[in-house]
Amino acid sequence: MKDISKILRLLISLVILVLIYLTFNTSNRTRETVKSINKVNAELKIVQDSLRKAQETIQLTMQKMDFAENELKLLMADRDLLELEEQKKTARNWEELQKFKDEIKRIEQVKEKLKQEANQYEL
Repeated sequence: MKDISKILRLLISLVILVLIYLTFNTSNRTRETVKSINKVNAELKIVQDSLRKAQETIQLTMQKMDFAENELKLLMADRDLLELEEQKKTARNWEELQKFKDEIKRIEQVKEKLKQEANQYEL
């Protein structure tokens, strides 16, 4: 009977030791998991900041490109006006002269519209 009692106590002690080991082992794994999650969160914040900065840079670049495109259109309108002024000087008849004047007027309106758009850009 004493042997069975000793064996039973040993088994109970062994079970308690195993439970304690599992509890501490699980706690260590939990700490490691929490550390890993915190590290990933820190890296994620860095990536988010980088993406935000990249997005801001892209938006600024797009604004600059829109501004440059508008400036190019203004220069093209100036060129067209100069060409039409020269062609107007060589007009052969009244109808041709009126046609050039109408075209010049249309291009000047387009140019005014482009100037108004250029004033909207803040660089």
